[in-house]
Amino acid sequence: MTSHSKECQGGLAPCGEYQDNPKRRAILEAAARLFLERGFTATSMDAIAEAAPVSKPTLYSHFKDKGDLFGAVINGRCCSLMKSLYEHVNAEESIETSLRAIAESFFDLIYAAEAISLYRIIISELNQFPMLGQTLYSEGPTKILCLLSAFFAQQNEKGVLSLDDPEMAARLFLSMLKGDYHMQCLLGIKQSISPEERARIIDAAIPLFIAGYRNRTKS
Repeated sequence: MTSHSKECQGGLAPCGEYQDNPKRRAILEAAARLFLERGFTATSMDAIAEAAPVSKPTLYSHFKDKGDLFGAVINGRCCSLMKSLYEHVNAEESIETSLRAIAESFFDLIYAAEAISLYRIIISELNQFPMLGQTLYSEGPTKILCLLSAFFAQQNEKGVLSLDDPEMAARLFLSMLKGDYHMQCLLGIKQSISPEERARIIDAAIPLFIAGYRNRTKS
């Protein structure tokens, strides 16, 4: 039986709202820059409006408060990966090709210097602002998980994969890619992941995943 969490019942949709409005885009870029420079606590909505630059009424017409804006920044940073996932849902290509493209986009996202910095900011401010953790998880990992789950469900329906639980398969695939390198980068043990390490992980994870989930009844 296919299992879906409550968060993943909204279906699959492309990510495109972030770049449609020039003022919204300017606000998001200014907010991201200030959050990275000052942290969440020290960044005010007044400062974001000034940096964008937009009026405060314009700022609040797009975002109800600083938490809402922070969530949009996280969501926007995940947009490229979500677009990549969406593009591969109906693509006429092999599962190996799709998974490799998805993996490359995932690495681009989670190992970006900005992404590592945002993770550190959130962790440092969780005691004072516990909602930041939920915001990050809801606007980033949850949406990526749902899109990948939908992709695997479609591969299951096509008979390419044999999955009882597409969402669990998505969790396992992302976990294989992430490994312990991401934690090392968050802790400053590693500055970044090398191209050789990245390639080695992808080359190992994809065949292992497919070997575990390939539909062996399909000729």
